[in-house]
Amino acid sequence: MDDRILRFALREMRRLLSAPRTWAILAASALILGLSGPFGTSSFLPFWPRMAYWLVVVVLTYTAGAFAHLVVSRLLRMPPGRRWLHQIVAGLATGLLVALILLLINWVALGVYPLERGYTLWLSLNVIAVSLVISYVIGLAEKPSAADTASAPAPTIRILNRLPIDKRGTLVSLSVQDHYVEINTTAGQTLVLMRLSDAIAETQGLSGLQVHRSHWVAVSQAVACKRNGDKAVLTMSCGRDIPVSRTYIKAVRAAGLLPR
Repeated sequence: MDDRILRFALREMRRLLSAPRTWAILAASALILGLSGPFGTSSFLPFWPRMAYWLVVVVLTYTAGAFAHLVVSRLLRMPPGRRWLHQIVAGLATGLLVALILLLINWVALGVYPLERGYTLWLSLNVIAVSLVISYVIGLAEKPSAADTASAPAPTIRILNRLPIDKRGTLVSLSVQDHYVEINTTAGQTLVLMRLSDAIAETQGLSGLQVHRSHWVAVSQAVACKRNGDKAVLTMSCGRDIPVSRTYIKAVRAAGLLPR
């Protein structure tokens, strides 16, 4: 697996798990399941062990499921016409991983042997079915409506007009090279004779920040950030490392790229 995909998934998981809203939803879900006691857990588990059981199940399955969905989604990158296949594969991968975790939890916590006749198949099919439905719903939520697509044209990043057509990918970073600015996109690099401040001004419409006197980055293209004393290093989606000077550490942290 490409290290960039793994770093992307880990960064997104850190973002999700650091959000109070995520834990509020997980706690509420565990509370509802613990009180209702579905799948017979109310009959063979006392109240507090049942609450603990569902809390562990909810947290572990959510974490594993979200991670699997992020990785598979990044690996596939299906064209718009095949989004349905994307959601099916992501749902199957997520469902299989979550089913495996549930089988292990039930073996350790409840003593239910994973290979008991009929049990593994029944649990796996139910979990995969639920995962497919959730994956489909996620796909609907992510897909813009036709009306939105027609009425909201994509913003034009002016600096991309300076590049040859074959280099006009997604903007990743800007870096000073003598009297030139190296413009890095997902399609390659190009040197343009201009000042960094002027180049940054032409990125309007894209979320980015200057991280060094010689470097600017697009926030969405940063896949990892490693602290180095009072400085840091950003790893971009293209695999390039961009230094973060002490002056810009607060801005990088405020953008959510550096853990607090």
